[in-house]
Amino acid sequence: MVSSPIFDTPLTQPAPQPKSSAFRINWEFCHASRTLKLIRRFMLETASSCRASESTFWVISNDGKRIEAAVNSGKDCDRVEKVVVAANDSVVGLIATAGISLCVGPGEFMNPEIKKEFSVRNMVVAPVMVDSQICGVVSAINAIDGEKFKCEDLETLQWRAYLLGLVLSDVLRQVDRE
Repeated sequence: MVSSPIFDTPLTQPAPQPKSSAFRINWEFCHASRTLKLIRRFMLETASSCRASESTFWVISNDGKRIEAAVNSGKDCDRVEKVVVAANDSVVGLIATAGISLCVGPGEFMNPEIKKEFSVRNMVVAPVMVDSQICGVVSAINAIDGEKFKCEDLETLQWRAYLLGLVLSDVLRQVDRE
């Protein structure tokens, strides 16, 4: 015997899913007094551990079309932290959309304006994840020893990107408790 569907049962809408915490990580969040000092120190340590002249934490814009330099560890951090690049016209945009890590050597593609403006010779880049979603990208530029970054530098940056995701998750939990 085949049962008939019951049509007088009201259809229920699925409960709205809470927005991932990853979407809460933006430029303003990074520049809040509580997080800026923490992330800036983290980026200084990241640059040092990757043998880089500086490192930057890039966040995805609210519309997803741009990548914004949120926190930088270099001498020109005030200028760098105003940089916004198109997601489809930059290495950091590629990493944010593809979720892969990358080592970019001299002569390989980089955003030409950024490369010229900030004298970028080479870089290592890795995605940062919060709640299993990419919330941004960490980049380290200009290897201090020699001309290129080594595989070990990329592995170190990937580890640092993972740790930054944990740190950001913890900061979000603290903000939610308040």
